[in-house]
Amino acid sequence: MASLGKSGFDFNKVDDSDVIPAGEYAVRIVESDIVPTKAGTGKILVLTMEVMEGTQKGRRHWERLNIVNPNDTAQSIAHKQLKRICEAAGVPSPLLDSEDLHHKPFMATLAIREDDYGKKNDLKKAAPYRTTGGRPATQQQETGGASAPAAKSAGGMPWD
Repeated sequence: MASLGKSGFDFNKVDDSDVIPAGEYAVRIVESDIVPTKAGTGKILVLTMEVMEGTQKGRRHWERLNIVNPNDTAQSIAHKQLKRICEAAGVPSPLLDSEDLHHKPFMATLAIREDDYGKKNDLKKAAPYRTTGGRPATQQQETGGASAPAAKSAGGMPWD
């Protein structure tokens, strides 16, 4: 038997929650892999996302997508989610290799759900990356960080 009395260990003070607080985060995919489903009847694309900014910087979320599954609904949901991620990350279709998604920033809205195994994060939304100004980064890069003024005609209104 080992005495832990002087170790200072108090399990009430240990945060064993692996979830990232619900919210929107700038993320990038840093790893990806395809693994078989538990039943061995399909394939799961596992995307490792890393938070790039803020108080959760460096934290990771693993999104598991049933890209090949005998259940058409599960497969359809995964394909739609993968399409949203590709569009948000600016990766053109067709996606030939999951590595094409690596290191492409996008905004991820994460929620928390609880199942038999505890609390987990779910990716609810994927959107193009925005800087702190709130505009898509690609728009800021194209305009040099400032919005181009609308052209005015003789009537003084951009649509005249």
